[in-house]
Amino acid sequence: MKKVIALVFCLVFCFSFAACNKQTPAGDSGSGNNQAIESYIEKSKDQLDQLAGTFESSGMKLSISARGNALVYTCKYTIDIEDTATVKSGLETAMESMSSTFQTILAGLKKEVSSAESLIVEYLDKDGKEIYSKEFK
Repeated sequence: MKKVIALVFCLVFCFSFAACNKQTPAGDSGSGNNQAIESYIEKSKDQLDQLAGTFESSGMKLSISARGNALVYTCKYTIDIEDTATVKSGLETAMESMSSTFQTILAGLKKEVSSAESLIVEYLDKDGKEIYSKEFK
């Protein structure tokens, strides 16, 4: 059951990323795309807050941050995950199957933030210990 829940979260997360990434900067003339990742996060705040609300109602907390030249999505379970090995296995499978989607999202990010180098998706257990992390470059 936990594996199914993890996969559902991963799918919701992936499709929500795509929705957040389809924004076009206001007044974009091709020269305004060199904004910082923090600025990108702030610009997408409303959509990201909606995404975070979806996760919170399902037992996870989502936070979005900049780490160096990477955009980081951190999903932290707010419920106890008894079998983290099974959850990790499910996340690995889901992330591999959605790799092209995340690469597309990263390409869109790079168009808006020229300094962006990667997108990191990480899952943490209730205590903040990493269950799974994947960096897309």
